[in-house]
Amino acid sequence: MNDRQSRSGLRRASPGKAPASGSAAPTQMRLFGDMASDSEAVAGTGVGSFRSEAEQAQPAVPPSLPLAIQPMLTLLADWQALGWLRRIDLELARFLADSAAPQPGGAAANDDAALVLLAAALCSWQLGRGHVCLDLQAAIEEPEQALSLPLLAPHADGEAPAPAAPAQLLRQLSLAQWQAACRAAGNWVSQEPAAEALGAGEAQPATCPPLVLNGPRLYLRRYWQYEQDVQAAILARLQQPGIAADESAMRRALDILFVPAPAAGAQTAST
Repeated sequence: MNDRQSRSGLRRASPGKAPASGSAAPTQMRLFGDMASDSEAVAGTGVGSFRSEAEQAQPAVPPSLPLAIQPMLTLLADWQALGWLRRIDLELARFLADSAAPQPGGAAANDDAALVLLAAALCSWQLGRGHVCLDLQAAIEEPEQALSLPLLAPHADGEAPAPAAPAQLLRQLSLAQWQAACRAAGNWVSQEPAAEALGAGEAQPATCPPLVLNGPRLYLRRYWQYEQDVQAAILARLQQPGIAADESAMRRALDILFVPAPAAGAQTAST
């Protein structure tokens, strides 16, 4: 290989002018400096991502049940917008809130009122599902099964946070706390021992509380009255002549009206 071919090969390997020997060191420093900057940027990104994932892994603070009237009404309105309550359920709570306060007297009364509004809305919701009352104990312990409401709230769209789901909030209550709130709301709730059933065709007094508490069950008064009417009718029929009081005679009479289903073994043998 002659000298001209050697110079041509060098030009093909590194096109352009070769740097002067004095500029090689600054070029290398800039090169290492750029590499160091890229390494710091990558490391910084990694740390940031790690911190973000760690923060996301932290458990979210559970939502708190509102214990004031207006925040409770806002929560119920959010539930109604999501289809977790009907419009009539929400309007019942608003109607009670617009009426006279159950017991004047500071924050405790306000807390009681908010819990009663929640119970009233859910009692109305249960009526729409074919139940005549709200079982407070079941709503606390098994809200998904008792109320057919979701366990968790949906993911929020945009900046507005999603409202807390009923199950997340109801489990913060105790039966004693909810019952005490209902008992304190004398203008809204009457207790069954003090609630007087109306006679047939008797008009309901204007001052009669719209809700009735019977142990762990909360009723809209009209449907509690329906149960009292059915009970009174059954008791009246039992007092008729010819109706035996002993259980064996009653069982024979029921077997005549409602023929018992054959036992599984007897049904198999007959087939």
